[in-house]
Amino acid sequence: MDNLDTITKLISENLEVEKNLITPSSDFFNDFNAGKLEVADLVLRIQKELKIEIEEEKINQIKTVADLFKIIEENADEF
Repeated sequence: MDNLDTITKLISENLEVEKNLITPSSDFFNDFNAGKLEVADLVLRIQKELKIEIEEEKINQIKTVADLFKIIEENADEF
């Protein structure tokens, strides 16, 4: 399983969203009805799974799945 599959799986599990509904343009707040705390919990789980660290300031900038991928890409050695 590559990182994209892992992240999609974690989004699906954490936010109880079907995988086929997750696209780069999906908005965590409007499309998935997630709150800031739910997104923060998701990011914590991704950090643990991928063994990366993401600054809290960057976590607060995440609004879409594409934002999340971009921030992970900036912080991961291999993506």
